[in-house]
Amino acid sequence: RKPPAAAASASASIGLMGGGGEVPEGCDKAEWEEAEHFNTVLNCFSEYLPYIETDIKRREEAYERLSDEHKDLLPVEKSYPGKINLLKKAAIANKAVLDAISGSIPKRRVNVRSAHAKPGATVQPPGDSNKMQNMDKIQGTLHLMARDWSANYKSERNQSYGVMLDELERLKPVTTLNRNKQEVLIPGVGLGRLMLEGVFRGYQCQGNDFSWQVLLAGRYLLNANKQPQQIPIFPWIDDPGNRVSNSDMMECVLIPDIDIKAELKKLEPLARAPPKMSVTAGEWVDIYNRPINKDRFEAVLTSFFLDTAPNPITYIQTIYKTLAPGGVWINFGPLKYHWQPPVGTEPSEYEDPRYGESLELTLDEIIQTAETVGFKVVRAPSLHSCTYASNPSSMNPTRYNAAFFTLRKPGGLISIEEASDIPLPNDDPTAG
Repeated sequence: RKPPAAAASASASIGLMGGGGEVPEGCDKAEWEEAEHFNTVLNCFSEYLPYIETDIKRREEAYERLSDEHKDLLPVEKSYPGKINLLKKAAIANKAVLDAISGSIPKRRVNVRSAHAKPGATVQPPGDSNKMQNMDKIQGTLHLMARDWSANYKSERNQSYGVMLDELERLKPVTTLNRNKQEVLIPGVGLGRLMLEGVFRGYQCQGNDFSWQVLLAGRYLLNANKQPQQIPIFPWIDDPGNRVSNSDMMECVLIPDIDIKAELKKLEPLARAPPKMSVTAGEWVDIYNRPINKDRFEAVLTSFFLDTAPNPITYIQTIYKTLAPGGVWINFGPLKYHWQPPVGTEPSEYEDPRYGESLELTLDEIIQTAETVGFKVVRAPSLHSCTYASNPSSMNPTRYNAAFFTLRKPGGLISIEEASDIPLPNDDPTAG
């Protein structure tokens, strides 16, 4: 798909893409497919409530099938039907914010190029609103809203974003002369919080993502001018398992945690150049292998991103190509490998050809491959225990030993100190 041009401004600007479908006469096929896919994503936002209500109804019916004897054994003061009613109210609250996100984006229309059409005629591809394959992405987006945009999960963000940005400041210091001028690329930008925090620290940041669910949610939060803690969400109602109490599942998270517009306004007097950030939508390898992006960025930050590659070698090469001489690649995340197929799966069973392309490199192999490509090690890999979009009250939190490392592309006017032995903040250099 062709990516939209990225806008440079103090708020994210995200273009439109789409998918496939039967093309009406007089419509450009590529434009129709893009619009249909985009409309399908918008429809998924509106289908959240019936999707989650189906599961709530299942829980309700399971209770109703209990014998009176078993019903009487459940706590009276926290009745199961009462919990079901709270879940329904929470689902409606989630629907409100999802409706606000989708309602802020018009459905995509396509110009009709038929000799029989009236000048300026357009049609609106319907999108396949009956498919539910994207609903897990919608629920995952609610999880990420809590992680990226609430005060509740600030400590979780600091485990990764804070460490990466501290490293960026050490290697690419911000001065009065270069504030808002050093370009930083963040592929897999998601809801945009890491990008915004980079702007707060004086960098010009550009994010990229392929998931429209998170891109549209991020666009809404970055541009809606909402007051702090104005939007309530209930991110954990989709999963009743591994809960100590009902309150764990019913946690209300208020977003955003900051006044984004006011915080950006504070930065304006600090430099002649205004704070800038932008977002591109589409396959990042396709976009950033273009000649215009060669030797462009002072840094590339990859947070929980490297393992989204079917072939991580392609990602490593693209990062190297986009970095300016002397530029640094700062990585933080696991190697979960999203495209690794289940053991025993036949190639004919793959739903996506990328499952057949999945190359699961070890961390050692990642570093060795990067060095062969041309990178030099600045900070050798170390493992850091962290959570990711994880309810802290869960009995089964999502926890990783994430790899943190920094590599640089040779060249540049300033030599960067090798820092493999420099301890991280709060590390005890005498430990071990």
